[in-house]
Amino acid sequence: MKSQRFQYKRLGLLLALSTGLSCVSLGLPLQRALANGWILYQEGNLQPLVGTHTFAGTAGQTVAIALRTDGFSGAVVLIAPNGDEVARNEYYGRTSGPMIVTTLPTSGAYKILAQSPYGQAGTYTVNVRIATAYDLAFSRGVQLNQEGDYAGAIAAFNEAIRADPQSPEAYVELGNLLYDDARRLKPEEARSIVSAYERAAAAYERQGNQEMAQMLRDLIVVVQAEVSPIPSGAFPGGGVR
Repeated sequence: MKSQRFQYKRLGLLLALSTGLSCVSLGLPLQRALANGWILYQEGNLQPLVGTHTFAGTAGQTVAIALRTDGFSGAVVLIAPNGDEVARNEYYGRTSGPMIVTTLPTSGAYKILAQSPYGQAGTYTVNVRIATAYDLAFSRGVQLNQEGDYAGAIAAFNEAIRADPQSPEAYVELGNLLYDDARRLKPEEARSIVSAYERAAAAYERQGNQEMAQMLRDLIVVVQAEVSPIPSGAFPGGGVR
């Protein structure tokens, strides 16, 4: 019962992590967006189903298109200049909002659809940037995880961490994968998971996101409890909690 209870608690924390990152603050100044070298940064308000944005793309460019919503589930769709759908995404790992990482097939005006697939309304941001080494590795990790190649996904998230040690999302995804892959946590496995979560928490603190940092530290407690179970009889009346 204890293991099952901790599993439920961990699931709740993971859901909170996912929700927390999908509802990030939308107050990023335009100056910072330009300093980051983003091709596009715009804000919108979905009322209630779709917002449309365009940008000029060049054949062969590999871009990262990110949608961040304020309190609702979203999806992002990329439409080529000829009207064909290039890619769409509604789920991008457990710690990120919808994101597309793809190579543009042709030059011209591309259309981005910011969608609210469940009929919800609210504010959002969408940005387009040239994909970084981190974006490419993280995207590959998400794809491999969805395909069931957990060893490949772990390697990809480690590659993302090497590319950008300051970004917390890859640490979280790596910790989640290691946890999911462990049937029974051994001390050395737990150390790897805890290390990933601790680094993610520290990265969130540097970003000023204390809530996410605390959620991860709560998750660390759950992982450590799985490794060091409370013995039967530790509480009045016997049994475990």
